[in-house]
Amino acid sequence: MRRAVQPIPSGTGGALSATEIKPVPSPSPALPWLDREAIGRSIEKLPALPPSATRLLAVVGNGNWHQDEVISIISLDPLLTGRALSLANSAAYGAPSSITTVRQAVARLGVSTITSIAVAVAVNSLMKDPLRAYKASAGLLWRHSVAALVAVDAIGPTLRWTPLAGSGTAALLHDIGKLLLARELTPVAAKLIERAVEAGRGSTAHAEDELVGSSHAEVGARIAEAWHLPRIIVQGIRHHHSHYLASSEEDLAVSRAVAVGDAVARQLVPGLGEAEERWPLERDAEAVHVPADALGRLLDTTAEQLAEVLKLYE
Repeated sequence: MRRAVQPIPSGTGGALSATEIKPVPSPSPALPWLDREAIGRSIEKLPALPPSATRLLAVVGNGNWHQDEVISIISLDPLLTGRALSLANSAAYGAPSSITTVRQAVARLGVSTITSIAVAVAVNSLMKDPLRAYKASAGLLWRHSVAALVAVDAIGPTLRWTPLAGSGTAALLHDIGKLLLARELTPVAAKLIERAVEAGRGSTAHAEDELVGSSHAEVGARIAEAWHLPRIIVQGIRHHHSHYLASSEEDLAVSRAVAVGDAVARQLVPGLGEAEERWPLERDAEAVHVPADALGRLLDTTAEQLAEVLKLYE
């Protein structure tokens, strides 16, 4: 029998609808209207990813990489090297023997996980900011995002299907758009969006799109584009609430994996102001097309590994 999992304490959130909600002018002065130019100006204020992360993403993203290239990039970044070795030796990965070199760490973790680590190191401090519009405490977005990453990494051994490379990084960044929305929205605006979802107007992302002009998923995708992340990661972020709208089999596979990771993360680390956080596990399972008992096993596995992985970034 699956044991109960207690959510990590947080600040103060129907299956996905296939009906696209068309943006309409903001009906209330409490809701700002975010157009492409406004989003672009906000994105320009974000720090760029460090060279090691962008180089690693570029090498892995072109699909014609050699392991020695990956090892070289990691070895030239002391912080990234330390995180990779720590994770490779952590209990979360059940290390049977000590890992002492980057080459061994890459072999144990895999390039997809290593790439996610590089991005996690880069965005760690940025994603620990409080999201006041959502009444989310400092560090909550980070813990939620890492939970999604850990869940996607555990999909292979738990659900018996292997997510495409880049799925973990997309899961880590899936809610990064909330950083910018939180700067534009007030708590009143966030509550209006939540009520729109409760009234049956689609997912939280669709309600945001309808009421303020852009969803956190779309804003996150544009941040990923500004950081020159591979297209597959951009699309995984863009469609994590709407994987049924993905335009290719590859995009569908990544966005569905991210949706699964997000479903697990909402159960473990709620508090980011989404009405979906109150969904029962069975409804989440239906939305991401995973049997409820299988999603429950993934939830347990993620809960067991999450604290260990979070400690590596403290």
